Amino acid sequence: MNNETTPSTQQILPATFATAKIRIALAALGFASVLFPAVTVTAMGAFSQGVGLAALAGGTAYLIPLVFVLALAAPFNAQLQPYSRLIDIAAAATCVLFVAWGLWSLFDLHNTMAQQDNALAALAGGAPGFRAPRVSDFGSVTPSIGAVALLATTALSVWKAAKA
Repeated sequence: MNNETTPSTQQILPATFATAKIRIALAALGFASVLFPAVTVTAMGAFSQGVGLAALAGGTAYLIPLVFVLALAAPFNAQLQPYSRLIDIAAAATCVLFVAWGLWSLFDLHNTMAQQDNALAALAGGAPGFRAPRVSDFGSVTPSIGAVALLATTALSVWKAAKA
């Protein structure tokens, strides 16, 4: 008879169900932030169909869903388990960088429009009764569902990275 005790079997799925739900939500929000339009442009009363993050940032926009799919797989893969927290931090940093880039782009757009408004006003020369048209009168840029998804992804990923 064999009196040796067998070592306990390693748990196959080390991640909890709550962690998996958060990671699935982050992956879905990551895909939504890239697939849906981030901004809607209105020019002279006509609406665009929206401009997606991939059109604005190029191929680097696909880093968002990529890091969240990697973060989703990390707790279930034995080789990635030690790096799970690092992957969470990298995913949060990627989102924070994209949000910072988006805000910088919006401020840059606003400053450019203000400079063009000032240039048009200077061309008018202060003639009485003449109001120079403002560049902002011709169009506007408003956030769309992709921007909301990116902000939600960023908030949830930073919370997840801080909690882990």
